Amino acid sequence: MEKVKAIPAVPIELPGAPAELVLQGELFLMVNDHRQQAQGGVNARSKVAGILMRHQLSPELKRLGLFVWAWPDGPPTMAERLQQLGAMGFAVVQQYSKPVKTLAEVEQWRAFWHQGPLPFVTDGIVIHQGQVPQGRYWQAKPSDWAVAWKYPPVQQVARVTGVEFAIGRTGKIAVVLRLEPVRMDDKWIRRVNLGSLALWQKWDIVPGDHIAINLMGHGIPHLNRVVWRAVERAVPIAPIPEHYHPLSCFTLQPGCRQQFLARLIWLSSSNGLNITGLNRAGWQALIDQGLVNDLLSWMNLTAESLSQVPGLGEKRARALYQQLILARQQPFNRWLIALGIPLSPLQSAALQSWPQTRQITLEQWQKVAGVGARKAKAVQDFLQNPAFLALVKTLQQHNISGFSPPPDRAVIATLPGSAAVD
Repeated sequence: MEKVKAIPAVPIELPGAPAELVLQGELFLMVNDHRQQAQGGVNARSKVAGILMRHQLSPELKRLGLFVWAWPDGPPTMAERLQQLGAMGFAVVQQYSKPVKTLAEVEQWRAFWHQGPLPFVTDGIVIHQGQVPQGRYWQAKPSDWAVAWKYPPVQQVARVTGVEFAIGRTGKIAVVLRLEPVRMDDKWIRRVNLGSLALWQKWDIVPGDHIAINLMGHGIPHLNRVVWRAVERAVPIAPIPEHYHPLSCFTLQPGCRQQFLARLIWLSSSNGLNITGLNRAGWQALIDQGLVNDLLSWMNLTAESLSQVPGLGEKRARALYQQLILARQQPFNRWLIALGIPLSPLQSAALQSWPQTRQITLEQWQKVAGVGARKAKAVQDFLQNPAFLALVKTLQQHNISGFSPPPDRAVIATLPGSAAVD
């Protein structure tokens, strides 16, 4: 609130305002004679966010403007809303809102604002109906009384310098094109995500080809078309899709490094065992030192062995070792998710032990909310996979809770909505 009070564009008092007033709008960076078509976004959104994130009040707050674009329970017509907003001190919305009756008028204003000077950065226009429903009928989804019409995306031609194949945790192969850097809007573009391996094969893009790219929502580069192809075509060797799937690469084997690394990153993430301080670079260092060759090799590490990893240091090694110790205390179902079982935390919440889990039948899995026949088969295949069973044996040797049955106790397998099995 202190920062808001320091923004001159936000009126301290609202003359003629009702006792309860709810407005919707956004802060923007005030600029002089900005021409969107020629200058692009100039990183305005990030600059506004940076100004607001500073801990102390900044003189830069004076550079922020406020554009109120909705008054859910305001006067019935747009003209009345604009007039009253202007009287309350929100003049910019009145100045840059124009009544239109035909598509030709909309196109005229869109072109004018795209090409002409404005005091802010824009990415398009919004067309409103004059009358809108009362606020209680508004929902958190696109409305049917307003539509955004974005400006044409900026397009550039870039030369492809390389093709990269990324293999994810579940074996999906994604293709990324490396580019000679090109500037688009206010960004330098060096890579574009092409998508699946099949899509890359369809596009038939190799290093040396030139492609047209544009920026989609949130400034994400997107392949538009191939402009021309290199005469000499050296096709990169792609991974074989049949070698990678949800049950492959639980250990470090030839051709498995990418998927294995992705599994480790998932295991230590907040979705898995939540091992703070162990990210992609950390796992890569452990692999390079020969300290990790399966998903649970890290359980044998000591503070001393970690301190020998280049770049880690004794202090960080001790802190990481404590995180590895804490990871052992995660509940049974979190271990399953960390190791890759195709279930959500909610779907796995009722799983309490390995003896219980391994007795759940295919029919019982299908009764869990959101688990159909196909996913139930995937869960069962995962639980019966020899590579996963080897991990279970390791966890039993380390006495991880839930993986060894309590002594002299019967085991009953049950899930919500399913019958118990002796």
